[in-house]
Amino acid sequence: MIEKYEILGKEALKLKPVSKSAFLEFSDSFVQIQSFIEEKIRIEKDFVKNTIQGAELKFIINLNKNFGKFLLSVFELGILSCLPKEGIWYYSVISSRGFDDAFFSRFFFNWSMAIQSIINPPQSHELIKIVDYFRENVKNFKKAALSPFDKENEKAKEFLSYLMNKNRKGAADYALALLKKGDSPHYLFSYVLSQAMKKAGVLWQLNKIEVNDVHVATDICHYVMYRIVDSFEKRTKLPYRIAVVCAPGEEHEFGAELVESLLELEGWNIVDIGHISPEEDMISSIKKDTPDVIVLSVTMTANLPVAIKMAKRIRGEFEDIKVIGGGTEYLSKEPIFKEVFDAVAFGVEDVHNKALKIVGEK
Repeated sequence: MIEKYEILGKEALKLKPVSKSAFLEFSDSFVQIQSFIEEKIRIEKDFVKNTIQGAELKFIINLNKNFGKFLLSVFELGILSCLPKEGIWYYSVISSRGFDDAFFSRFFFNWSMAIQSIINPPQSHELIKIVDYFRENVKNFKKAALSPFDKENEKAKEFLSYLMNKNRKGAADYALALLKKGDSPHYLFSYVLSQAMKKAGVLWQLNKIEVNDVHVATDICHYVMYRIVDSFEKRTKLPYRIAVVCAPGEEHEFGAELVESLLELEGWNIVDIGHISPEEDMISSIKKDTPDVIVLSVTMTANLPVAIKMAKRIRGEFEDIKVIGGGTEYLSKEPIFKEVFDAVAFGVEDVHNKALKIVGEK
């Protein structure tokens, strides 16, 4: 399976980022393209056998909208390293809900058809090469869809069982027992809580749990996280102020909260300006509270352009504030992000180390 992932990566590297003119054509036609595809989906629902049924229609249309936002990001930034992982995610989500490989191929074929119907060559030819990558690699996505790269973490697995059973007390007792036995907050945050929530996301992806199960698991993790922070002696206060925020549009703030809690334990003075706030509210809070460092978290590829815009604005309006980008592995893989942020970090401990480095402590 790892071999198939490597094949997907090599195939992605054969592609070229689209030109600025192709991106602008796509951006200008985006609403029209999505409407074209949604209409085709609705027609197929009524006339094509073994396709979308009833309540599934809303799910597929939402998935289609998310894929469109993802394409906008890829076309604008030219980031191709994300294609294999995104393709595996889409295959898992679609196939686990009863749709066959033919539907998966048709899902992306509709995008190619819409682009060619609305945008003229040569821009349309550039755009569909990236869309066709998904349709042409169905077999490889299928073989790589079980996420084989993560080693089994028994402690995270045990903690996840408490989350899935909605056992808040059991989850807290288990985590605090690990802390008492010598596991550090760093370890618990990075390899137990974080990995358990990642696995919960995979279970939803594979249609084995519902969205509300993920929400309950997140609530329990919040409780456990606060219990760990309250029970652990904080290190000597550092003379620096730091804020952890999510890029506008982000819906996942748990990772940002984990990072903030770890930084608090490491002695940073936390500036609380809200993890998910409108851009103008965030800028207003930064002006008022003036942290030394801002950690800007972005977990979704579709939100990378707005994260870049936000980072540029912060660095432009506040010369003395350093900005760290974190939340997704692509930040460290693509050169464009190293030009935008003062540092990029992947993982809760890496954020702490990079933050110390940019303020001159390392």
